[in-house]
Amino acid sequence: MDSILRELVELRRRLEEHDRNFNAILERLDIHGSRLEEHDRKFNEVILELRRDVSEIRAHIERTSLILEEEAREVSQHRLKRIDISIELKPFIKPDLELNIYGVKEDLCVIGEVSTRRGVRIVDLLNEKVDKLRSRYPDHVRPKIVKVIYTLWATHEVVEKLSVKEYGL
Repeated sequence: MDSILRELVELRRRLEEHDRNFNAILERLDIHGSRLEEHDRKFNEVILELRRDVSEIRAHIERTSLILEEEAREVSQHRLKRIDISIELKPFIKPDLELNIYGVKEDLCVIGEVSTRRGVRIVDLLNEKVDKLRSRYPDHVRPKIVKVIYTLWATHEVVEKLSVKEYGL
């Protein structure tokens, strides 16, 4: 009986030790849970702030793009007027085609793209849009076409592609 009693005492001691360890683990879990909740709160605040910032940046880019497109049309109209071509330029918007610069007058059609910085792809893009305009909206095209690319920064490759050698001008 003594041995059974000793075993029970030993089991009780071990059980109490496990209880203490278990309670210590629960306390640590509570601490980590609180920290995790705090991190979640801070993370959500950061996400909210980032969303606001991205929204503001997007709005700024949209405003800047619209201003740049308006400027491009004004400058292009003015440059054309200097060579005795008086034409109103505006955007051309259809469900499957959008041109930043577009205008027609008699047998002349002005078609253009606007961008802050472009490489060679803008030349190809403009040519693709001209082809699309010709095929899908032939009544909006005239025999003479003036292509306009208005950009704040044109790469060296664009200048080469638009060179006199390339187009024989």
